[in-house]
Amino acid sequence: MNKRMNKEELLKLIETLGINKNEFWVLSSGALVLRGIYPDAGDLDIAVTQKGLDELNEKYDLKQKENGWYIVNEKVECVLDTKEDWKIEEYEGILLQNIDEYYKYLQNSNREKDKARIPLVVEYMKNRKMEWKSWNIGMLLMFLQRKNRSGMLWLHQKNIKILY
Repeated sequence: MNKRMNKEELLKLIETLGINKNEFWVLSSGALVLRGIYPDAGDLDIAVTQKGLDELNEKYDLKQKENGWYIVNEKVECVLDTKEDWKIEEYEGILLQNIDEYYKYLQNSNREKDKARIPLVVEYMKNRKMEWKSWNIGMLLMFLQRKNRSGMLWLHQKNIKILY
């Protein structure tokens, strides 16, 4: 059995692939590890564009499996897919499978290892929404603040006076 890989090891493995970073996105447990949701992954699953598949094919002897996936090497498998914004999120400069889409996949999976990941993904999504709300409120306050002649800040949308 292959050694499981932490975030740093996955990043190194991704770098060794020699593929343009805009031609693939990380799927499944690899995407969870890179987000810091999960500690390690047994392999790296990626989706690639046709250009990405061609780039991999130049460097590796790809073997196609019956399910349509390709074996790149003993640690990496890929699947040909179309790159669409709703499927992908950028995280720390790396394209990852959209967490909402992965959550839908987990909900429909019958595999025990997938079911075990659901609470971790739910917690991450909940925290992400809280961070987004906090950021939005902060940005809203920043943009709505207007200093008037009396030295007060006005929040125009709610007409709330705040003394400073």
